[in-house]
Amino acid sequence: GELFEADDMRRTATLLCGLALAACANAAVAPRSFSLVRASVRACALPSVGPPSATVPVPSVAFTVVQLKAELRREIASSSTGDMSRVHALCDRLAAAQPAAGDADVEASLQGDWLTLASSVTITQRPSIPLKFLTFGALPMTSVLVDAWYNRVSNGRYTLVPVVRGAEGAPLAGVALSGPCAFRDSARPSVCTVSFESAQLVPALGLDGLPCAASLATCLQLGGEAAAANADMKVPFAKAMEAFIDVKFIDDELRVHVGQSGEIYVLERVAGGVPGLLA
Repeated sequence: GELFEADDMRRTATLLCGLALAACANAAVAPRSFSLVRASVRACALPSVGPPSATVPVPSVAFTVVQLKAELRREIASSSTGDMSRVHALCDRLAAAQPAAGDADVEASLQGDWLTLASSVTITQRPSIPLKFLTFGALPMTSVLVDAWYNRVSNGRYTLVPVVRGAEGAPLAGVALSGPCAFRDSARPSVCTVSFESAQLVPALGLDGLPCAASLATCLQLGGEAAAANADMKVPFAKAMEAFIDVKFIDDELRVHVGQSGEIYVLERVAGGVPGLLA
């Protein structure tokens, strides 16, 4: 008996009594003997009234979030085909484990600089995109390659900064799309509305902290007359472009939000601004 756990002993006894019951039935034993065996089977089949067996501990929410974030990073790093289904599924699980709507202050958590790790655009090979498309029509149709997408949220302003180059190997430049942002709907505390007001070409900085001449030339080339008309190469929009993001998950490291188009974005918090562009 010491070789078996209580539950194993009970199951074994039930099986043996069942076999005995069948044997009695086949041998046409006396009804009283048959009843005794049947009673024994019932007794063996009763649930244990002793202390409950040990259960596997349920992981804490914090532990689950750490696991999901690690899995999400691995999936993004290994995704080269543009298939976002696994990334989307992990984002959904992360949002369910720790929804941003439960954050006491999503707006405060959103402050800082972010780098986009994945979206339908960034997870695939870099396409050639017309600058006009990136800037709501403010800048020319010049095609650019997007190397990275940064985002800064600070002091009530939302700035989206795609880092671009005119061609492979050409100097980098930034395109800063900026405008005021606010959480206007108390019924939807995770939704941030943005009103983009302008597009500005930002040259890369040299080691001396001043605009790099090659990057400055790239900005003037990409922006054409629209950018050259202003010393700071900022082009205001004729009309503010309204957009919004719905933050699904956010912590000190990662952020998941859904854009106005319904696309899911995964961003990583970065320190020190946009490298070489915005301090």
